[in-house]
Amino acid sequence: MTDRELKGMPERNGRRSKRVTAILAFSIGIAVGAGSTEVTHVIRERHQGAPFERRLRCRNLAEAYAKKKSNELTTIFLHRSDFSRSRNSCVAAISSASGSLWNYEVVDILTGETLFSDQCFEKGTESDPAWCGNGRDIKLQRETDRAFEKIVK
Repeated sequence: MTDRELKGMPERNGRRSKRVTAILAFSIGIAVGAGSTEVTHVIRERHQGAPFERRLRCRNLAEAYAKKKSNELTTIFLHRSDFSRSRNSCVAAISSASGSLWNYEVVDILTGETLFSDQCFEKGTESDPAWCGNGRDIKLQRETDRAFEKIVK
């Protein structure tokens, strides 16, 4: 080998090592970026799955509550259930029929506390303010829904 060739070798090796270093740094950057993206996705999935799991658990608890409270004389109808962050508990909007009396309630399923309640009678006359007719039952259902929404928010 000539001196010129020997002098050129380190120069070529220097260029090669710079290329290898650049390629290696680029590859590591891609790997770190992909890894951090994957970690972000896993964390988001966990947080997004939690509300669904809470709602599902609340629904199951509300169904069990309605079944437990129902008997031969009273039928409980479950309309809605959800997790209330402000109460850190499960709440449900229910109605119940006991004879001619209809109750509309929002209850905390875990404590049994009644958070909203109103009632009307199936039998009655238009002059009776507690009669379910003339849309009063629909009005009570809307009021129950509003109370439920306020509690769940």
